[in-house]
Amino acid sequence: MSEIAPRPLTHTEATSGNGAPAPWHALLIGLFHAGLLLLALPPLSWWWVSLVAATPLVWLAWLAATRGLRRPNLSFLALMLGTIPAWALQNAWMMDVTPPGYPLLCVILSLFPAIYVSMLRRAVKWTPLALAAPVLWIGVEFFRGDLFFDGYSWFLLAQPLIDAPWLAAGGAWIGLYGVSGLCACVATAIVLFIQRRTKAAIVTLGAIVVLIALAAGLAPPGAGTSEFVAGVVQCNVPQNNKLAWKPDQQVEDFKSLAELSRRAAGNDVDVVVWPETMKPGLTLDADSLAAERSAQLTYKLANGERMATTEFADATIALSRELPPPMLIGEDAFDRFRVEHDAAGIDIKYDHRYNSVFLARAGEVSAARYDKVRRTPFGEVMPYISAWPWLEKKLLDLAARGMSLDLSAGKSLTVFDLPIRSSSARVARAVTPICFEVTEASLCRRMIAGENARRADVFVNLTNDGWFGRSRVGRIEHLQLARWRCLENATPMVRAANTGLSAAIDAAGQIISVGVDGEAWAIDAPGVLTARVRLPEPGAPPTPYARGGWLVPWICLVAGLAMTLMGWKVGRHAPPDRSSS
Repeated sequence: MSEIAPRPLTHTEATSGNGAPAPWHALLIGLFHAGLLLLALPPLSWWWVSLVAATPLVWLAWLAATRGLRRPNLSFLALMLGTIPAWALQNAWMMDVTPPGYPLLCVILSLFPAIYVSMLRRAVKWTPLALAAPVLWIGVEFFRGDLFFDGYSWFLLAQPLIDAPWLAAGGAWIGLYGVSGLCACVATAIVLFIQRRTKAAIVTLGAIVVLIALAAGLAPPGAGTSEFVAGVVQCNVPQNNKLAWKPDQQVEDFKSLAELSRRAAGNDVDVVVWPETMKPGLTLDADSLAAERSAQLTYKLANGERMATTEFADATIALSRELPPPMLIGEDAFDRFRVEHDAAGIDIKYDHRYNSVFLARAGEVSAARYDKVRRTPFGEVMPYISAWPWLEKKLLDLAARGMSLDLSAGKSLTVFDLPIRSSSARVARAVTPICFEVTEASLCRRMIAGENARRADVFVNLTNDGWFGRSRVGRIEHLQLARWRCLENATPMVRAANTGLSAAIDAAGQIISVGVDGEAWAIDAPGVLTARVRLPEPGAPPTPYARGGWLVPWICLVAGLAMTLMGWKVGRHAPPDRSSS
């Protein structure tokens, strides 16, 4: 017996309020949903709660569709208010980064559960709940995570399921957004049981079980036999190092970097990896270094002595000559770096500045580098707002203590070929997503998958997680999203994080090792991790997700909009009830 959509409400039913949810019901349901999210996400990480966390929202949408909704606008706001505690607690680290931006982000995130309920209550007037609920969940989550102001793809419904490999396996076929849709299916089945639509609920649950079993049984090839070993250097530098990094502190931090690098290289590794932008100094690109030398730029130390700004670059190049393995180094790069003199002194100018990864080997810095393609929204770029520099400056002065956002986006997805010491016949083709980029499924997919074959074998993620301050929660969630990128692309990852969490992740998204110097989950501590991962076989194809599964959220977004529109039309044109006349 198939499920049918609820009949449209008559005018009398829609306005009578009999049994219809009121704003205080919406508030309680929002609080219930927020509580379930907090149980599922770190620090508790009760991943199984993800399977039921959407249930309150689906239930509210069903009640609103079948019984009407008292004071819909106020209920919308009440639902938003109810979910805010989840966003406030999960984003608490932002209070120290942008006090004005923190509450604004929480309010924006609270919009989307309310939008979901609002759309679903209309869609189910035309579409069966078992179809509309998961499709709309994927569509709304995808819009929030990838499209709205360049996206914020954190706190997704299925995110904690990476700790349940057999449930997460579908990510290699339909990605994280698709697995969130399966969670919404479970929530829908629960609502159907509550509504005593037992057969529809059993069919829905049965379909989920079959899909999960197929995904687990038909998992794409993962680890091969070739082992790639990285010596990961974890620093403990404050996140504002580029804004207030005094020269004397840079000297000390470079000494620590060099010593940690020597320790890392002593473990027969294929590459030494530094975190994002942790090299002191200005840059490593040859043209900019030449301009620095020509201008004779110097730092003034506390003892009154002066040192050339290029000394850190020279010392880094000398270190790469000393160490046997190559080095992947996070540092800024510039186009047309130049030094101009005026009445006030010197003025450093450039056409473009990039957040980059350099490859240094045997005393040479490769001309090929990776420039960060996907800049962090509101951390490195203001989507849309950057088109009006005067507005951007005013907002930065208000919300980010006068910080300037002058990073340009890179244009190519560079692949670094790194020889493997244990196999003279193979190199590791490495791509290097920087920091926030590992949260972007579409970018990581394009980094790994070419048109017909793989273009890379391993992710090397350079990141500065000092932004999270003392929050372990933010670091764990960043790591969770990185693990999903591994699963979606059947590709391992090595992760070098300033302040932690540095890690090695296998091709199924499971943690091999995390922490430094034998201390698991170490944060705010410098150290070294010897990260060992197994690469996919040379001929391993891209995953089903990379070959076409990534289209699922786009399809759901379009389908969800169509369902909502059709349901709205059905409700609008429903004949009035004349029984009372």
